[in-house]
Amino acid sequence: MPIADWAYALGAGVFSRRLDADYLDHIGPYFDEFFERLAGFDRVGDFWRLEE
Repeated sequence: MPIADWAYALGAGVFSRRLDADYLDHIGPYFDEFFERLAGFDRVGDFWRLEE
């Protein structure tokens, strides 16, 4: 994966907001944002699929 894609994905709130006092209160939406960013890359294969 190109470095720009990694930077975009890892810039999600789950990583960039981890020092916030209310981080755990918002962990669900932060992870949602992270997985939305990963889904936007249109990667294929089982590795990229979130199991439900």
